[in-house]
Amino acid sequence: MSIFWNKVRGKWEIQVFVQGHRLSRLLPDPRSRPDPTSPPREARLLEAHLKLQLQRGEVPSRRQTLEALAEAYLQAARLRCTPRGVEYLESRIPHLLRLLPARLDRLTRQVVETYRVTRSQEGVSNATINREVSVLKAMLNRAMDWEWLPRNPLTRFKPLPEPPERIRYLEPAQFRAILAELTLSLQILALTSCLTLLRLSELLSLRWNQFDSSALEVPVKGGRLKRLPLTLPLISLLSRLPRLGPWVFTNPTTVRPYTSMGVKASWRRACRRAGIEDFRFHDLRHQGATLLYELGYDEGMIKRIGGWRSTAVMERYRHGREPLVVDALQALGNTFVPYLTPDASTNQLTPVDRHDRK
Repeated sequence: MSIFWNKVRGKWEIQVFVQGHRLSRLLPDPRSRPDPTSPPREARLLEAHLKLQLQRGEVPSRRQTLEALAEAYLQAARLRCTPRGVEYLESRIPHLLRLLPARLDRLTRQVVETYRVTRSQEGVSNATINREVSVLKAMLNRAMDWEWLPRNPLTRFKPLPEPPERIRYLEPAQFRAILAELTLSLQILALTSCLTLLRLSELLSLRWNQFDSSALEVPVKGGRLKRLPLTLPLISLLSRLPRLGPWVFTNPTTVRPYTSMGVKASWRRACRRAGIEDFRFHDLRHQGATLLYELGYDEGMIKRIGGWRSTAVMERYRHGREPLVVDALQALGNTFVPYLTPDASTNQLTPVDRHDRK
């Protein structure tokens, strides 16, 4: 920090530096020209006040830009996130930098609302816009931790409405029709997704050295390590794969690991040839979770197998088949039949006393 006489302006100038950020102010014009070698008491008081404000983050520095925050945020993310998580952030942040103001102190709720309108006009869905704004909110929260900002302007900023969640699963005949259109390696990949509830990125990252005699250890979303017991069906399935390298799912044509984009493209072509619409590869994870529910396993077990941290997230993957829902409602209705009997004169249902039930 420093106080000096600005010869050009003819005023005292105060400069404060905190954590590499600079803030400067000029004192009002003095009534009489002071001694440039002896700063007035007001200058020292203002200097102390500015330093305190800058330390608290109450006065954003001009060097605190969204681009600098994004760079620092990505550096921190590379230490705590999986490569897939970093790739996700790198795909969202460029849109924020392209449309939002450069300086953090100009980032307001109205500015972000304008950002959402612009992205919507570009044909982006509400769900994608919400994900981008969520990344921005996380970046601003980190800026608060680093004392770059006094508060997050997007606190309690409501997301855009999204369409109802997709409910999609396959009947056995439909699943067999899709498998018939895939190569052997991709058939095994799809079945492994159903048997393990692993995500596509987690499946494609599998290496043979991750297997031991009884279990498979898989790095999953959030940087955690998931241990899956090896079942006989899974062992039988994976034993049909040729070992062409360190990766479990290796493209036999290129002798390189399958890519997520390539698998999804092959899956879409197979669905199209099988006459199945609107079923993503990721929906196989829904399929496995649904079957576990139908087999009678509780939510705690399914949440553990699928790697979901909260029941709310897991609910998106739990779907009941229509025939089973009908059976359940029919069974529920049957329990009320003894309580009700039609009145012969009015043809209205009349409650029957429980002691009269046979």
